[in-house]
This record gives sequence, C-alpha cells and structure tokens, in this order.
Amino acid sequence: MRDDAGFLVHQGRADELVKVAGQWVQPGELEETAALEAAVAEAACVPVVDADGLERLALFVTARGDAAEAVRAAAAACERALPRHKRPKWVRSVPELPRTATGKVQRYKLRELLERELAGRE
Repeated sequence: MRDDAGFLVHQGRADELVKVAGQWVQPGELEETAALEAAVAEAACVPVVDADGLERLALFVTARGDAAEAVRAAAAACERALPRHKRPKWVRSVPELPRTATGKVQRYKLRELLERELAGRE
C-alpha cells in the first residue's frame, strides 16, 4: 500500500490474513503491538477455532522476566491499541517460541498447544 507521502509500505503476506468477525486481520499487527511492551521479548499470533466453531486469535508471548506480567502487558497493549475484532481471545506465555531449524516460528505447534489446553477443560 502507499502511505500519505507516496512511499510503499509492506503490509505482510496475503496468506497470513485471518477473517475474524467478518473482517480481515493481519496477525502481525498483534505481534507488533505486544512486542512493543517492555515485559514482552517476542510474540506470535495464530488463529484457533473456539468451542463455537469460530476462528479466534491466540497470542503467545515470551517474557523478559515475569511471565504473568508479560501476559498482562500484552493483553493491555492490545486492548489499548487495537479495535475489538483484532484483539486476541487468548494470551498465553511460553518459555520460547517453537522454531524450525531456519528460525521460522512453528505456528501450528502453538495452535496445538492451545487446542490441547482447551480440550482439557471440556
């Protein structure tokens, strides 16, 4: 897309878009918002189907220090900066983001982690 000054701005890959509440969401927006918080080292967002069969967003963060503080900071940042449909339904802390040998985040592993957690509550 072009910004007001006429410069091209990369918005991310089209195949990473997720439709939430009828609107397209770029998971990278949530990741960037959370990563701006001092308590958050890294963030990754994945779509997860909830109990109602709807695709929702889950945000996983790694902490700089206290994990609970990182979760609170990431959730608060999303609440402040993002419209309601872009906010994550779940925010979880993980010791580290699972990665491939080349360093790419294995998002499917994060999705599976939350799905197992949610299945245990039923």
